[in-house]
Order: sequence, then C-alpha cells, then structure tokens
Amino acid sequence: MTKTKKNAIKYSLIIVLIVIIAGVLYFFYIRKSNNTNHSSNSFVPKGAISKPTNHNLANGNSSNYGGVSKQNNYSTSPSLPPPSAWKSSSNNVITLQSPIDGSTIKSGLSLIGLASVSQVQFLLIDNSVGQIAQGSLNVVNGKFDGTISFTPHSNSGILQLYYSNPNNGAEEDIININVNF
Repeated sequence: MTKTKKNAIKYSLIIVLIVIIAGVLYFFYIRKSNNTNHSSNSFVPKGAISKPTNHNLANGNSSNYGGVSKQNNYSTSPSLPPPSAWKSSSNNVITLQSPIDGSTIKSGLSLIGLASVSQVQFLLIDNSVGQIAQGSLNVVNGKFDGTISFTPHSNSGILQLYYSNPNNGAEEDIININVNF
C-alpha cells in the first residue's frame, strides 16, 4: 500500500470517529435538554398525580356551566376558618382555606387559599349531573382568592383543587373536599 492510500484511510477513520463522537454528544445534549424544566416556574411539586384529563361539562349542558367570575386576589381581608379546618395537598403545595370540608356553598362563593405554584385549577362536581364548574385562579404572593359561579342540580358534590403541571398536563397535589349546595 502506498503512503497516500495509508494517509487517506487514516484520515477517513479520523473523520468517522469524529462524526461518531459528535453524534453521541449531540444525543446526550438533546436528552439532557428534554429533561430540563423550561417553564418560568422551576418548582415542580410532587404529590398526588393524575394523567392529563379532559374535563367535560355536565351532560354537555354549557348553559348551566360555571367558572371563575372574578379574581379577588385578597382585595379584602377575608374572614377565614381556623387553620385546623384548612385542607392541604400531600406536599403542602396547595392549601384550601375556604370553603372547608362539609361546607354548604352557593354560587358567588370565594375560593381562598395558599399555594407555592403560580396558578391552581378547580373543578366543582355535582353528585347528580357531574362537573358543573371549572376554572383557574392566579396565585399572587403565595395566595389565591377568586369568586366562582355555578348552578347545582343536587344537594351535594365535590370541590377539587389541583396544580396542572405545565410540562405534561398532569394534575398534581390534588385536594378534594365534600360540599353541600
């Protein structure tokens, strides 16, 4: 073999080796960047988790469907039940201060609480027809306070609050309380 052929083979092997190394480095870079939290909220809580859920209106009836009618953001000093009655998520990411478990609620109710995330979501489920209200409340300085509207169809239901993970849509740190209408 001539010296030129040996050099050509040598350079070809070096180029192939460089391409392989670059490919491996690129693969690990992409994998690392996909596992990095790119949201503005670097805190991703752990706790009660569900898969992303498509919440449907009660019997598809949007005329009786409620949601957030006003974000209060603690504009007034609310009268709260004692802390022993508050309900917190498993990792204390969300604390519902009002209403409390077993409360009788009506449209115009204020959902009041504390959270270490930027937004909390809620669902109000009527035991007769299913979901009757859904919405989200912004968290300002660790607190949320919003007025919700709804039309009940029975005497009882469940109020659920949770954090919706922006990375995968999963409902995390779920709180459920029983309510009466």
